[in-house]
Amino acid sequence: MALMRPSAHQFPVLLYHGIAAPGVVPPAGERKFWLSVSQWRQHLATILRQPRRVASLAAAASHSLVIAFDDGHASDYEYALPALLEAGFSAEFFINPSTIGQPGNMTWPQVRALAQAGMSIESHGWAHEDHTCLSDFDLLARLIRAKFTIEHHTQREVAYFAAPYGFTDRRLEREALRAGYKGVCTSSNRWARPNQSVIPRVAMHAHTTAADLAALLSGSVRAVHVPVLRHCLVSIPGHAWFRLQALRASGKRGETTPGPTPIKGAA
Repeated sequence: MALMRPSAHQFPVLLYHGIAAPGVVPPAGERKFWLSVSQWRQHLATILRQPRRVASLAAAASHSLVIAFDDGHASDYEYALPALLEAGFSAEFFINPSTIGQPGNMTWPQVRALAQAGMSIESHGWAHEDHTCLSDFDLLARLIRAKFTIEHHTQREVAYFAAPYGFTDRRLEREALRAGYKGVCTSSNRWARPNQSVIPRVAMHAHTTAADLAALLSGSVRAVHVPVLRHCLVSIPGHAWFRLQALRASGKRGETTPGPTPIKGAA
């Protein structure tokens, strides 16, 4: 099947994780997802030069793009926020309430400062775990607990849930909507469409240059589809490994569980 450009109705959700200052070594296992401060500013400069309008997830439509951050690292407040405000952009920050205040992560006052600056604070789950391995009761309880805790601290609605590791299935999507979320964000490296309840995002990596980002935003076939192939080769086997470990830990090995949802939002 021939590879195709995204349609005129699709838009990219750019997913970032951490911004590393000079001399700072990102956490082990996350280095491939962290950009340097200079890379981050180069990305923002690239976004400024392209015609798409930066929008929130709630307002995203064709001819727009969304900037998102996962995990709630302290660098979100220290480096991402000042540069976003300087560029006049907003972004979505997905956090785990259970890790707020821990070393390397934001504090609640910093989270509130992001919200007061016009950023959207959304849910990454109560803890950073594979939600597809949770029981029905624990899944719904943690989705609701994360949502209500963030809303309590920010006094703003939490409308979206981003699945840790990008692992999702139909049960998780259903329960997230049941818990009051309007949409579930994945990491399937596809462009999104307006009014989707399952929202794919495109992960930015340490090796993603400003030129790579410019090609992606232009709709370059190679820039759009190569990350999808990388996702299939790396993330799907990784999902299987995480699920096996979780089932072994819970003593449920051998029980059937819902499989991952096929990647949606294909170009």
